[in-house]
Amino acid sequence: MDVIRKTNLSRYKSHSFITWLNTYCSSEIRDIFKLKDSSYVPGPLQYLGNSDGKITPPYILRCNTEDGFIEASANLLLYKITEKLNESHDSIALIGFSGGITPLKIFERLAELQDLTIDTSRLYIFIVDERYTKNASDSNCEMVRRTLISIWQIPESNVIFPDLNLPIDECIADYQLRLGKILQITTPYFVTLGLGNDGHIGGLFPEYIQNFTTQQLISDTQLVIKTETSQFTCNQRLTVTLPVLMSAKTKIFFIKGEKKYECWKEMIDTGLSIVRYPATYLFTKPGCICVFDSSGCKLQSVYSNYSDDDFLSVVIFGSNGDLSRRRLFPALFHLFYCGLLPSNFKIICATRSRISFDDYFFIISNDIFSSILTNIYMCNPAIRFDFPTSIDAFKQHCSIVKLVYDGTHVKKLQDKLEEFEKGYKAKRLFYLATPSSAYKSILDLINKVHPNSTNSNRVMLEKPFGTGLSSCIELTGMIKQMGNVKDNFIVDHYIGKAVLKFILSVRTSNNYKYLFSNEYVNNIHIELLEEACAGNRPYFENYGIIRDMLQNHAMILLSYITMSLNSVYDNSSTGNESFVEVNNVNDKFHFNHAFPFHQKRLELLKAVETISLDNVVVGQYVSDGYMPGFKDTLLDQKNSKCPTFSTIKLSINNPQWLGVPIVITAGKALRERIGRITMTFKSSDKLQANMLNIGKLIFMVHPKPMAYWVDFSNVNEQSASPVDNDYMDQDLEFFSQSINQIPLPGVAYEDLMKPIAGAYENVLLNALWGYRHLFPTIEEVIECWRIYDQVLTQLDVNGVSPYEYVRGSDGPKEKELIHGCLK
Repeated sequence: MDVIRKTNLSRYKSHSFITWLNTYCSSEIRDIFKLKDSSYVPGPLQYLGNSDGKITPPYILRCNTEDGFIEASANLLLYKITEKLNESHDSIALIGFSGGITPLKIFERLAELQDLTIDTSRLYIFIVDERYTKNASDSNCEMVRRTLISIWQIPESNVIFPDLNLPIDECIADYQLRLGKILQITTPYFVTLGLGNDGHIGGLFPEYIQNFTTQQLISDTQLVIKTETSQFTCNQRLTVTLPVLMSAKTKIFFIKGEKKYECWKEMIDTGLSIVRYPATYLFTKPGCICVFDSSGCKLQSVYSNYSDDDFLSVVIFGSNGDLSRRRLFPALFHLFYCGLLPSNFKIICATRSRISFDDYFFIISNDIFSSILTNIYMCNPAIRFDFPTSIDAFKQHCSIVKLVYDGTHVKKLQDKLEEFEKGYKAKRLFYLATPSSAYKSILDLINKVHPNSTNSNRVMLEKPFGTGLSSCIELTGMIKQMGNVKDNFIVDHYIGKAVLKFILSVRTSNNYKYLFSNEYVNNIHIELLEEACAGNRPYFENYGIIRDMLQNHAMILLSYITMSLNSVYDNSSTGNESFVEVNNVNDKFHFNHAFPFHQKRLELLKAVETISLDNVVVGQYVSDGYMPGFKDTLLDQKNSKCPTFSTIKLSINNPQWLGVPIVITAGKALRERIGRITMTFKSSDKLQANMLNIGKLIFMVHPKPMAYWVDFSNVNEQSASPVDNDYMDQDLEFFSQSINQIPLPGVAYEDLMKPIAGAYENVLLNALWGYRHLFPTIEEVIECWRIYDQVLTQLDVNGVSPYEYVRGSDGPKEKELIHGCLK
């Protein structure tokens, strides 16, 4: 039937969102509703009369806005209907709808989302619970009929509702007879349920069923029973029984409000019987989903050093740039969405362009939504449905100021800050998302804003910090001269990568900590490979792959793999307290102040020998015949020798790693995007004695953080296919537990499972809260430049031409000159 989708898109400001909204029932929604095991871990539940007591936790889809709750719920129902009808041309979908106030708007929205491919003649509807009343306005059946059935034109013969004109006992007998006939043909594909403040579902009120035994409640001798309640005017109810609900493939709960969520949590956590909480019986089988509207709930405060009297101003320089649009704004929005920013804050976008704020924010909102669809740390489906309401609220916290990065516009920035901060204790965060060549003028500008202020001011400077050792030292001097900056943070977003904490978890595990030395390790290979080409051409031409990735990202990874951890943790430490991270707003934050990160990293970097030209291969991608090469995209640099690929060999001159070759490879426009650390081990009797047959230990940085080992018999195996396994979170996939790729027993894989905080989220949070342990110090950055400065100078002075490699390949074949040490 031709039914036009009646969706009002006028209020949605993002083209990206509108496009996505119109593909609800395309294959993309299958990615959105991957309803795997929930990450919610319930306490032990005990059931009287339940033989196994095994619980399959409900999948929780938590929405932060009412609009998002309605959209998510309606589209989940539509998805399940479409899924069933698409099984075959003659499939029928039997659906049980519950009544109440909460489903009303959901059903109205579901009616609007009628999809062109749905054959409503194959839908069969029954009611889960009904008030025994002659008043149509109180009837759940009439509510479903009015909001959904009449609009979708579902045939009356397909509607199985009780006849409320009959005496109640006859009504129940008649309804049971008709429901039983359809249940002999098919079982319900899904049922919808609510949860009362007293814990009731459907018409199963604890006050009424408290005299029932568990066996009576789960008996399949009756399909429909009569119940009563003293909570409502219509006290007589009829409801389908638990076995009918249990027979549904999917049980979908709609929970709205703080009281009901507290009831839900108590039901999950306390382990009370099904007489008290009938829904818990449904959790003994898979297929329970809870869509929760938390818009009316107060977010529990997390630890921070911001009070109600404080005001946070975040000033972003370079706000039009790629970094701001793809990384910073999505991260700030995500923190805002999760309630992790202070109540009083403003994001001030400093720009030299004349774009209006509305036009600018329109661009930003599209970038934010695009990141939600692709970023692994924004995999919560609810954020997509909450987006229109949340992005409007986020917009109220953003502003724009047009200024030139020099002393002439100091007052303009000062006035903008004072406009928002008036009456508050101001705390400011200045983020320099610009090339380091612009740092001096921006830092001068910042230094002139309230030069005698006692307010808290922090400056974040993006990598690379300078273009070489001398420029780094020059910038260091400028930073130290800034009298009004309390803290400065040098940013490399790799410090916020999930895999770093996991590396430390493995390294401090009793099973593996002894492996990290030259006694066992034969070589180490760090790979940072990108499919994407060099995006910002002028920037990349000036910096190249070594400055852009090797000198910073790669050295972060190297330090975490190789720095000494001796005597770092005391006996009370778990070894997992090294990061401030957010999984949800109720988390407790762990921070081990005793961990000397800076000292350990600096010690390691000082032991890395300066790289010589003999240990470097550089390359530059050329056209593959379809897409342009690097030089083809430059207007005036046709003779460019800028490397877009490099592989280097370095060594660490300390007792722990002496003699272990370390290779770092990074490049653009390659065959695949992958970040990987591979540690190849020596064959050792000691390993065999410890029941370990490790040939390689591999840490995946991206696209999905994970770790596994490859045994000695398969050290040349490289293939893998993502599959589900016991270590799998709803947002993460680990590789096959085959003979050649084996998860690490005894290691907490939950260290990788962070559905909330991504790398930039972690970076921003740690800076806002003043936790400096993650951020490289000036001394560390200087050491990194010391390691690479000589070879960078040699490449420039000698005019070394990079080897060519075809775009989309594995890099230049000459890389084997370095990779030979990995054999």
